[in-house]
Amino acid sequence: MRRLLALLWNGQALRHLPIALAESPPPPVRLELHGASSPPRDVSDAHVPVSMRPLILGVRTEASLDGEHEKECSLVVTDRLTEQRLGEIRLTPAGSVPLGDARLALFRTTSCRNATAPSLTRWWRYVLSWEHARRARARGDGLCMSASDLRCLNVYYMWPRPVYLIGVAAGDRSNLFPMDLVGRVDARHFLLALRATSPAIELMETSRVIAMSAAPADQLRAVYALGAHHRVPSVDTSGLPFAVMRSARHALPVLSTGFTRELSVQEVHRLGSHVLFVCRVDVEQGAAPRQLAHISLMYAEWLARHGRPVEAAQ
Repeated sequence: MRRLLALLWNGQALRHLPIALAESPPPPVRLELHGASSPPRDVSDAHVPVSMRPLILGVRTEASLDGEHEKECSLVVTDRLTEQRLGEIRLTPAGSVPLGDARLALFRTTSCRNATAPSLTRWWRYVLSWEHARRARARGDGLCMSASDLRCLNVYYMWPRPVYLIGVAAGDRSNLFPMDLVGRVDARHFLLALRATSPAIELMETSRVIAMSAAPADQLRAVYALGAHHRVPSVDTSGLPFAVMRSARHALPVLSTGFTRELSVQEVHRLGSHVLFVCRVDVEQGAAPRQLAHISLMYAEWLARHGRPVEAAQ
């Protein structure tokens, strides 16, 4: 009874499950942008989260299509195997940022629909997440996302979000920390959205280069422990629980094994609670057969009920 009362008082977040992501198979869902006056467009390889408060999603679009989504539209999540519509996030335009010869159209989320859980299960979790969001400030949560945005984010995380360890350095300062608010939107551009309060932003803006290492799924605890580095201006990367070396192109801290990517910062945009780094891909090498990723728990449960379970990271 005491545990139930504590649950009702504090609420509970909508969880995202850490999983081991295989390197080659495509995600089990497809993302499509639906507009009132335009045919659905597959944007599975052209989307990225931009801000958490408010929740803003970015979708790459050709410059010639800038006016295509001037009105409300929606991001629809469809299961590739069954073609079942699993979720929908309703969007309203929030501007755009340059992306080479294209644009990144920005959309503010307004509401969502989630079909991956039974109604009673879904609404019970929504009630608990509403209470959890209501008490965020009392818990010391500096982000304080709205309950509506948290529900939309949970639908968005039906698309598995790979985790990377971000290596940065400037002068005698360096850092290595995990991120999953990242995404490749075309062959040349990779985008990262970092919380505006992070001291690492100064290093990234000063050096204009970034390195990424695929976070290994079999070292979940060690990866999560690096999350504390988001709050410090510099760390001693030689004392980490990973074998770390300097990257070949930009001499930034990266894992000595696995997949790495090096980037050059082209533009920086402050949008909502986060800072968006628009980067050019300089070099990629290695492989990540089991990369840590996050996925909506309700969606993971839906997959398990349909005989397609994901591998939880340990």
